[in-house]
This record gives sequence, C-alpha cells and structure tokens, in this order.
Amino acid sequence: MEEQLERRTLDTQTADLLRNQIISGKLGAGERLTEVQIADQFQLSRGTIRSALQELKKEGLVDQLPYRGWAVSELTIRDAFELQSLRSALEALAAKLVAQTIDDTKKKRLNAAFSQLCLKAKSSNAREAAVADYDLHFCTVQLSGHKHLFDMYKLMGGQVQRYIYEANMLVENGDELIAQHAPIIDAIASGDAKKSEQLAYEHNEKEGHKLVDCLEGALIKRATKR
Repeated sequence: MEEQLERRTLDTQTADLLRNQIISGKLGAGERLTEVQIADQFQLSRGTIRSALQELKKEGLVDQLPYRGWAVSELTIRDAFELQSLRSALEALAAKLVAQTIDDTKKKRLNAAFSQLCLKAKSSNAREAAVADYDLHFCTVQLSGHKHLFDMYKLMGGQVQRYIYEANMLVENGDELIAQHAPIIDAIASGDAKKSEQLAYEHNEKEGHKLVDCLEGALIKRATKR
C-alpha cells in the first residue's frame, strides 16, 4: 500500500512539473516528448512517466501519437473558443451562486485570492500571475458550493491555466489585469448576484474574444508566409 501511495505521488509530481512547463510555454506546442528522455531527466521509471503523461492527456495538454510517442498539444482557435464559452457560462454561474450565499468566511477567502492576484500581477513573473489568476477563478467556483460545477471546472483545469496564461500575454500590464477582476470581486462581496453574473460573463467573453482573434491572426500570418 505504501509503495502504491509513493508511486501515485511521483506520478502526480511529474505531471505537475510537465504541466507547468507546458502552461508556461517552456514546452511548446507540437514538441515531442519521449518517455525515455523524460525518465532520464527526472531519474524516474518509464512507468511513472507514462502515468504522468496519461494524466496530461486526460487534461488535453498532450497527445499520444501512434508509434511515435507523445507531443504537446496545441491551443487551437477551436479550443480557445470552446474554453471561452465554457468559462463564460461556468464562471458566471459560480459568481452568481457565491454572491447569493456570501458571508464573512467566503469574503475572507475571496479577498485573500484577489490580494494574491494583485501581488503577482505587479511582479515580472507571468507564470505566477497566471497561477494567481486561475486560483482566483478556481476559488470562486469552489465557494459556489455546486459540486458538479466544481468537478467539471477541475477536470479542465490544465487547459484553463494554459488559456489564462496565453490570454494574459495580451494584457498591457498588471494594473489592467487587476482592473479586470476588481469589479467582479466587489459585486460578489456586496451580494449582488445579478451584477456578479453579468460581470463574470462579460469578462470571459471580452478576454476570450481577444485570444481567439490573436490566434486567428497568427494563423493568417503563417498562411501568407507559405
């Protein structure tokens, strides 16, 4: 039992390391991943690496190529659009539910997550800012008390983190990132469910459209160079 627990811990830790490298762009879209190479790099067994890659496959971050190993998946225009529409619906519902049930405990947790975003947004570390951004949204979903909503959001967590990282690259500075979220947090904290739902939805739609437009522009640029 202890060996199984240790094995699962290694699987999880390896998946976390690879996930962070994918989300931050250190491992780029289309980059080949071989079990042997990663096993040598981390000094772990191929079985552990395979389990970690299988977990990332479930999250949509890597693809398994027949007879060719693994590769980092690409955040496509379709992916960005679908994540935008899902986030708009799920996070708007979460914001509404939290506002309807807001109390001092929930306010404290929400404000702590927002304070962390403010801190990281003013740093020069884009990865840490993206993590804090995701954590704030995750906190809102968690505080909603909606189990199925939480389970669905958690399942797509890796893709949402990469989406947020890419979207934040289009934000001018940390102050803008903070300004995007402050009205939503204020509305939730004040218990205004309708306004919270509307602002959360509009935030995701606006920033999502920017990312989709950026990906479309990059695709057109690549096509014209051929």
